[in-house]
Amino acid sequence: MNYYDEIKNKIIDNLSASADKQKTTGQKYMAAQVKKQREKERQTRYQKELAKSFEDKKVVSNFTYKVKDDDRIGIVGANGSGKSTILKTLTKQVEMFGGAVFLAGNDIANMKESELAKHMSMVMTEKITAELMTCRDIVATGRYPYTGMLGVLSDNDYEIVDNAISLLGADEVANEDFNSISDGQRQRIMLARAICQEPELLILDEPTSFLDIRYKIDILNSIRKLAREKNIAVIMSLHELDLAYKISDIIAIVNNKNNKDDYKNRRICYRSVVPF
Repeated sequence: MNYYDEIKNKIIDNLSASADKQKTTGQKYMAAQVKKQREKERQTRYQKELAKSFEDKKVVSNFTYKVKDDDRIGIVGANGSGKSTILKTLTKQVEMFGGAVFLAGNDIANMKESELAKHMSMVMTEKITAELMTCRDIVATGRYPYTGMLGVLSDNDYEIVDNAISLLGADEVANEDFNSISDGQRQRIMLARAICQEPELLILDEPTSFLDIRYKIDILNSIRKLAREKNIAVIMSLHELDLAYKISDIIAIVNNKNNKDDYKNRRICYRSVVPF
């Protein structure tokens, strides 16, 4: 075999390997698309079933309460009792059957999402996915309600972003990829993002979920510090009764089975109790 034949054979081998690789990549892409479509269909079915369950079941009724500045209200109850549903109702993610929620003197049903975001922020249990975004980028999205249509942040916006990161003690991960940090650090970043909105009311759905005890305590201490220094009212659902007692000024027990808890047990565990 001469030199030119050898070169020709190498080119043919490389082209064959490239074709096989493209075929494998195409198969992987098609499989990913099928999986994505199935997940979308599953989510659609879940949302329909969820909507139906809300239609058939009242979670809270005949309840009136006024939240004051820097109040820390802990909502506790059994799994499936409706804690998250209450919070999603407050944030307009779930439609109310009746009644009204007023924020800054306005019925939230009549408020645009952009206006509501200037008065209320939330951190829910669902984990977000962010591609090629640093932690600082994630926190900066909390300023979008105050930007124009292009979402361009000013120097003042970035100053608020950096102050929120420092307040939550997350400076060391500010420039890290959001997907590379731990769950505890993610929760700090999401709290900083919520604080960037400069809200009057902060909604937290199980903020200590999936965290070890050290991170649980750190996060709760941060929440207490935010409520005091920023004069923010906090409504949060919690599973851990001992932590709820330590962080909350008021404990709200969600009990949709129409039976009353024993008051003696309440008196031992809680400071101020507001039964739903």
